[in-house]
Amino acid sequence: MHRLINIIILYLLSYSALGQNDSLSILKKYNNHLKKAIEYSEVSLYTESANEYNLAIRIAQEQGWEDKYLDASISLAELMRKTRNFKKGFEIIYDLKNTEKYPKIHVRKLGRLAALYHENSSPEKVDFLDSTKSYVQKALFLAEKMDLKKEKAGLYNEYGFFIYRYEGKKKEGLSYYLQSADLYAQLKDTNNYVNTMIHVLEYYNDTKNFKKSDSLITELYRLTKDKKWYTTKIDLYSNIAGKYKEQGDSLSYYKWRFKGEHLTVQYLQVAYSTQMNAFKVIHENERFKNEAHRAELIAQQKEKELNVQTQRSKELLVYLIILSIMIVGFVFLLVRERKLKKAVNIANEKYQMLMIESNHRIKNNLQMIISMLQYIGKGSDKKSSETLEKISDKIHTISALHKHLCMESHDERVGVEPFFIEIIKLYTKIASNNIEVKTQFSDVAIKSERIVYFGLMFNEMLSNTMLHNKKEKKIVYVSIIPKRNRFEFCYYDNSPHPEHTKNGMGTILIQQLINRVGGKNFIFDRKIGKYTFEFDE
Repeated sequence: MHRLINIIILYLLSYSALGQNDSLSILKKYNNHLKKAIEYSEVSLYTESANEYNLAIRIAQEQGWEDKYLDASISLAELMRKTRNFKKGFEIIYDLKNTEKYPKIHVRKLGRLAALYHENSSPEKVDFLDSTKSYVQKALFLAEKMDLKKEKAGLYNEYGFFIYRYEGKKKEGLSYYLQSADLYAQLKDTNNYVNTMIHVLEYYNDTKNFKKSDSLITELYRLTKDKKWYTTKIDLYSNIAGKYKEQGDSLSYYKWRFKGEHLTVQYLQVAYSTQMNAFKVIHENERFKNEAHRAELIAQQKEKELNVQTQRSKELLVYLIILSIMIVGFVFLLVRERKLKKAVNIANEKYQMLMIESNHRIKNNLQMIISMLQYIGKGSDKKSSETLEKISDKIHTISALHKHLCMESHDERVGVEPFFIEIIKLYTKIASNNIEVKTQFSDVAIKSERIVYFGLMFNEMLSNTMLHNKKEKKIVYVSIIPKRNRFEFCYYDNSPHPEHTKNGMGTILIQQLINRVGGKNFIFDRKIGKYTFEFDE
């Protein structure tokens, strides 16, 4: 009897342990998805990050983990805010129920709502600004009531920023900044402490209290000197440069501005390298999954064949031997054919995906460079600003080309008309009403590897028109029409080009690009600024 009881107890304990191990394994999967989501977000792989958050949310739903479901959902809403998909962010937040049961999660939800309203607002959207302030105040009230130090620190900083920037209450904003910094110091969160104190430094610069600025700069520089906090240090150096600009110290201003620009380049290099490594890991994982799935299918097929062979062998051994040889030969050929076909399909799919993703990443990186150029241009002199603006315009055009490649899903051929129209819209926007482009395009599509060179060539021609055409209203004619068994490209703006442009960089670049697209019979009429050449489709 006792032995039976012991066996039952042992069974129950074993069953309980197995259940506990299963729960721990599922929890580990949940945490791994959250970790991957954060890592992908940090290197701007937002689609992959959203997928990982959704997988974590699904696990939490299946296991009935309400708090983890809410927490992961709020993180997904924050990602939507980060990617400026405000509508989706609001939908996720407003669908969350019962957050009041979990104080920290509820405070976080209110904070994310405030952030969504804040970033989706402008000085004209008074109701959005009011909502931002209201949600921050609600979250702060709960955080203070429950003494949630980490949450209070973030909310003090956010509320201080709001009333400083939007309500102009600088002293009151400073008070909240200092409270936030004090909490971050208690939590030993040096990075966020420095970020908050940069706002304090901005206050000292605004109020021209340069004595306190100098003291604070010394402390913050010491804390960040050996750290790889790129965005924090870029912001700090910008504020230090701003301080010296207010004092009229041009040498120190340009010194700190140069340090910030140098750090920006380093940050872009590190971000690009990290993003490429993450992208490589994603594709390696996908390859391993495909190989594992293929191996499993082969194993299942072999097991099925073995069972059939064993059953038939009981009925007629001789017949089965002959039949088996035929079946094995047929299956071998079939598997081989399918394997080859699958390998070709997988290679094509990977190529398509790689090219689409590459164009997408290139476009995103170009947008990031444009943003950094705009950031660098703040506070620059007029000549530097114009130079940076010209560079930005060039990069905008290249970004537009890659955007169109993404939209075409990297088809083998791309239509010329929509591609050129994209560039024309961009230049019309840049030049306001000073340029008009008249077009005549035949129904012609060009291979995707050549279309980029056409776009760059067209961009350079428009740039030359903007530079050399002195007319108040610039009218450009561009056409691609059939000519015998080829197509003729023609571009002219009815304006003379100076003689010294004959061997200029712009003309040389255009000639090189025409060679790239296989152009024939190139002619440049300098008197009317006319380019013509022929090419094969």
